[in-house]
Amino acid sequence: MKRKTAFWELGLLAVIVLGLYGFAGHRYQLRVVEDIEVKFLGDNNLYITEDAVDKLLIQNHGSLRNLPVDQIVLNTIEEEINANPMVDNAQVFLTHTGSMVVQVRQRQPIGRVQTLVESFYLDQSGQRMPLSEQFTARVPLITGKVNKATLVAVHRILTEVQTDSFLMKNVIGIHIAEEDDYRLS
Repeated sequence: MKRKTAFWELGLLAVIVLGLYGFAGHRYQLRVVEDIEVKFLGDNNLYITEDAVDKLLIQNHGSLRNLPVDQIVLNTIEEEINANPMVDNAQVFLTHTGSMVVQVRQRQPIGRVQTLVESFYLDQSGQRMPLSEQFTARVPLITGKVNKATLVAVHRILTEVQTDSFLMKNVIGIHIAEEDDYRLS
């Protein structure tokens, strides 16, 4: 008799679990994106604006509001935002309330390279970063004989400058006279 009741209880439990699973799946398919929140991580968020991120989303996907959640490919949206040259990293996720949250960490320039041909920032990872239309960073100006090898050395110098408060206040430029001759001013 105990076996029979245990069998019925197990069967009833399986039916309840499957019913809840089906109900949750049906509710998930009916869910739509109600709001899009753009959050910037870090201190200096000056190089790309919330409007620019919104325009990037609309340009690539149209209006995402009121779109069913199961039609949105979050990985694709992350890749498109990460393709922006001012973005270091982006995370996109959906909340249980129907909001899509876009978290953006911007690249931080540590120096500005100025040559006769081009002008660009050098970011915290040593990569080229285009100049921003939104904000001009107060970073040391790098002039002289700029090439890949000297940029690697300048990045090491600028990283040391960033860690020292005295140098941070007093170094406003680096002139590259030769490959092994860097003059701080």
